[in-house]
Amino acid sequence: MTLLEDKNAVYLFTAYGVFLGGLAVYCVSLWLRRRNLDRDEELLHQIEEEEREKRK
Repeated sequence: MTLLEDKNAVYLFTAYGVFLGGLAVYCVSLWLRRRNLDRDEELLHQIEEEEREKRK
């Protein structure tokens, strides 16, 4: 009997699919958070620079 003939193979592939899908969602979430943090950091640098120019 091969793996594809086994009755439980569907559960195995489903479990792998769920795991890999969750991992993909987690990686996309981390990427989006990092992108937003980079944008916030750039905005803070701009505000900081404007404050320095006002003081002069």
